[in-house]
Amino acid sequence: MDGLWKRPAAGRPIDIPWDHASTQDRFDAAVFTITSRIIERNTRVDIAVADHLSAASTWTGDLYVSPDLIICVADCLRIIDGLASDTRSRASVLDAMVGAWTGMGPSQKRLDQKAATRIQSCVGTIRRAAALQG
Repeated sequence: MDGLWKRPAAGRPIDIPWDHASTQDRFDAAVFTITSRIIERNTRVDIAVADHLSAASTWTGDLYVSPDLIICVADCLRIIDGLASDTRSRASVLDAMVGAWTGMGPSQKRLDQKAATRIQSCVGTIRRAAALQG
């Protein structure tokens, strides 16, 4: 992706170079994709996560992905709500955050892999993207 982010239609995945994407990048992208669906359709978090997982084969067999996604999406929405205002919509905040996320290098996205869980890494990345989006 060339630094531009187009919100995925109908929960389609974010366009990143999947050949080189880590499992964590795929998880983070799922969080942003689900968050986009919630903002566009005003869907409940648990329902949006279930819909995403039913359409994605990436997470088959991962028993903990649903609660992990729910936690991360809820945190992402909380951050977006804190940054949105009368003049700045939730969607534009999300767009800026995803733009910042896609522009981050691998070292900016990761916490110490030995110490960080998938949730900790994702939440840290979301917060760094929020700080970078200005």
